[in-house]
Amino acid sequence: MVVKICDKFRRLVWLFFHPRLWGKHVSIQGIPKISSIKNLTLGRYVSINEKVLIQCVGGVFIGDYVTISYMCTILTTGLDTNDYPNQYEKKYRAHVFDSVTIEDGVWLCTGVKVMPGVRIARGIIVGAGAVVTKDLEKEGWLYAGVPAKPIKPLFKD
Repeated sequence: MVVKICDKFRRLVWLFFHPRLWGKHVSIQGIPKISSIKNLTLGRYVSINEKVLIQCVGGVFIGDYVTISYMCTILTTGLDTNDYPNQYEKKYRAHVFDSVTIEDGVWLCTGVKVMPGVRIARGIIVGAGAVVTKDLEKEGWLYAGVPAKPIKPLFKD
């Protein structure tokens, strides 16, 4: 009982220091790690669970009614691999930045990794442990795997 009260208090304090999330009806289950929060555009009724990492350096747009489950990672930057053979001796390598867009009604299941430059269309469920490396365009589909591929439609016509 005391642990639950302490956890809820920690989440409320965390939200207090992140005014960009106020008035959005965001449900926080644990303390997420959000870097460069000024580059985060968040919709309403978003649920963010424990141990989530959102790297917003390149910009992240999250639509309405999105669920980001336990241990998901959303990345917007990485090392530039175009000239890698000539860079391996360099102390500091070039980075690339690209935004991520997650549209309305998306559910990222446990442990999903979203790579830079990806757009996930409305109503998609991304299965546990999937790695999203390219745009997911089929609205209302289940995607899974490494890399994420369409598995089946969620609704029958």
